[in-house]
Amino acid sequence: MKYLTLLILLASCAKGIPEQTTATHSSTIPPSAAAALSLNQTEQMDEPAAIAAAASVALGGDDTFPATTALRCWIREEARPHVREACLLAWAAAGRDSPELQSVLREALKSPTRAIALAAARRKKFVQELTQPELATLVAAISGEAPWLRAFVALTWLETHQSANLIEAEQLYASLALPESDGSPYTMLTRFAVSRRLGLEKEATWLRSDYCSAAAMGPAATRCLRLLSALTDSRFANFSAFVQANLPAQRDSGTLYFQRSFPTRAHAFDNLK
Repeated sequence: MKYLTLLILLASCAKGIPEQTTATHSSTIPPSAAAALSLNQTEQMDEPAAIAAAASVALGGDDTFPATTALRCWIREEARPHVREACLLAWAAAGRDSPELQSVLREALKSPTRAIALAAARRKKFVQELTQPELATLVAAISGEAPWLRAFVALTWLETHQSANLIEAEQLYASLALPESDGSPYTMLTRFAVSRRLGLEKEATWLRSDYCSAAAMGPAATRCLRLLSALTDSRFANFSAFVQANLPAQRDSGTLYFQRSFPTRAHAFDNLK
């Protein structure tokens, strides 16, 4: 998601700026530490330089962008929305939790831009504190993004919430508009995880029928094992019984190929209970 953040920032930088000016700044993006320092005085920078500095900070890793700097930028850059959103995105990707910026996000989420929505999606604690209507607003705001991102947001929220009833669960699941099939394994995994967390067993049966049928052999067994090994990840907690129950019934060429090709992932099954 960090590179998605960078693309949004650089797209903002390029918008409405002559090609020559944009190229100049994109070739001189400073290191993240220097960029974070420079963002203390965004009002002394032109718009592309400020956004480029924010992009550099966003790639700097966790806790590299002080919340005080991001808040100062948000307050002082009201006349330049692209700059203030860039600062907020940079903080969302590389800043510590901040009650003040959480409040900024909550207010901005009432009428979110794409940048605001992505910033909100980045902050785990923020997502977990959303009400269900606020979650619906965020999901709608990222409806044009990759399906796995919507599923990721829902999974984050479901770590601390649950729908009041089956109708609400089905409404939340439908709002995510997750595809029935997709080229991304992570999209399929998160789709399965969301449906399981919502108690929608009928929506989760596709994994057993389409990926891990009892007759899976050869390449089909390899594909099943790759998917099940990913479900042992800590992000998909409490699925160990399901994984155990759907392991291929017999060892064949597909099982051996998986063990040789993905030895680390093969060990993910060692501690199943």
